[in-house]
Amino acid sequence: MYVSIIVLIYCWSKVKDMFRNDSRYKSVKHEDREDIFNEYMSELKDSGVEAERAAKAKRDEELWSFVLFIVCLFMFVYVHELFV
Repeated sequence: MYVSIIVLIYCWSKVKDMFRNDSRYKSVKHEDREDIFNEYMSELKDSGVEAERAAKAKRDEELWSFVLFIVCLFMFVYVHELFV
């Protein structure tokens, strides 16, 4: 989610203007600067997608653990009622 916002906010022209006077920016060949930026943004987006996927998997696992707990509890109560 946050990565998507970053991608929307920062386009190459804005980043270029922000770093125009930075010595590190100047040390990279002119023709390579935008490619490096685009690769970085792609990696950032991919890592955000992977983080979201991992978070969803964890939530799903927790949900199924809770469902299993409820089912076991129900079975315990039901069996207990049969023998009382």
